[in-house]
Amino acid sequence: MKAKTTLQSIKTGFKVFLLVFTAALVIKILFNINIVNVAFFFGEKLDTDAYGHTNVLILGVPGGEYPGAELTDAMMILSIDEKNKSVAMFSIPRDLYSDVQSVWKGKINAIYSAAKAHYKDSEKALETVKSEVEKIFDIQIHYYVKVNFSGFEKVIDKFGGIDIQVDKTIDDPYYPNDLTGGYDPFYIQEGFHHMDGKTALKYARSRQTTSAFDRDIRQQKIIKAAKDKILNKIDENKIKDILFMLKNDIETNLSVR
Repeated sequence: MKAKTTLQSIKTGFKVFLLVFTAALVIKILFNINIVNVAFFFGEKLDTDAYGHTNVLILGVPGGEYPGAELTDAMMILSIDEKNKSVAMFSIPRDLYSDVQSVWKGKINAIYSAAKAHYKDSEKALETVKSEVEKIFDIQIHYYVKVNFSGFEKVIDKFGGIDIQVDKTIDDPYYPNDLTGGYDPFYIQEGFHHMDGKTALKYARSRQTTSAFDRDIRQQKIIKAAKDKILNKIDENKIKDILFMLKNDIETNLSVR
């Protein structure tokens, strides 16, 4: 009975892990691995606001060494209502104007990159983004999770891909190549598709053919599809495998006691 209860507890924590990581396009709650402090995975009490909600800022970055590799191309606020077992997601427009004194004026997705260059410290840069989001949206952000897009691909591939109904054909000749800084054209027709991690990421990130609003909807569809697929297949061993696999892809202020 105890083993069953423990696994159930792990699964419950992993649901939040999935919501937070795959929201980026991607999700996460794990152990102390490298720079990653993954929190409350074993039942640690989460901070909440006056409404009992835990708000998590999720930032997805391409990663790499080329210009633009640290722009937060995916930005979401995840609000977790633990009491009512519900989760709400809000996508932050990447082109939203922001003004961070002495650090950055311009699109909100460049704050992290600018602040990291300014402070020479990733943690301070993430706190800067967190503070600006709190100011703009008048909301308390309790935690942040920054995920490299390569981590997103790894999770999707680990579970054999996801099934997505593509509502509109996408033809994007300017999809970014994260390794070279050039282009990696992406085309996908309207209809039902089984996607591997690379295709799912392209589908989530593409900026051509459709609007920014459509892109936000696509990202949320992928999050739901990934969550549903993974939770049906998860067990304790797979959780450990994923945590190890993602140790270099995630940075967060969630911490385990």
